[in-house]
Amino acid sequence: MLPEPDKRSVVLIVDDEPEILVALTDLLEDTYEVLPASSGERGLALLKERSDVAVIVSDQRMPGMTGDVFLARARLLSSAGAILLTGYA
Repeated sequence: MLPEPDKRSVVLIVDDEPEILVALTDLLEDTYEVLPASSGERGLALLKERSDVAVIVSDQRMPGMTGDVFLARARLLSSAGAILLTGYA
């Protein structure tokens, strides 16, 4: 089944840093529908609400739930592709 011509793919971005959420949203929103979430818990809630998420972009270092734990839990709710961002130097 082909996607509807006007329907944009949905990208879920999970990051606790507001500046990163804004920057990634600004970068992607012209092409994709972006769902920003400031925590892993909020990201999981959005995945429960939206079955059409195509890609998840998550930060690794977040308080409360690290990105790898979030993505493991997200995998139980969605078959979306996943990208894990790390800022380790």
